Amino acid sequence: MNDEAIDIVDEQDTVIGTTTKHEAQTKGLRHRIVRITLEDGVGNVLLQKRKDGKELYPGCWDGAAAGHVGAGEDYLQAAERELYEELGVVTRLTQIKHYKSEGAFDWRKLRRFNAL
Repeated sequence: MNDEAIDIVDEQDTVIGTTTKHEAQTKGLRHRIVRITLEDGVGNVLLQKRKDGKELYPGCWDGAAAGHVGAGEDYLQAAERELYEELGVVTRLTQIKHYKSEGAFDWRKLRRFNAL
């Protein structure tokens, strides 16, 4: 079980508290994630196949990297951290989209703001 500290946000994406990823997903508390898409100079998009052992969407194709925004981080800091942790890549990123999503996976209630 992952107990990484993350910020909880309201409907306007304003931080209203801090909890763990597990508690946020159990209770359906709105939180923040980042999704990183990498594209080469001719428009090819890098995808990765998630490990079969991942808790969420095991074995599925996904963007280059993704993850939760840690407590006290902003979207850009989290995206750069995740990109380095997952792929060892250090580069400047640009936010191109910000959106709200809701869903469920097993027992998890996924209520999130996403930055792409």
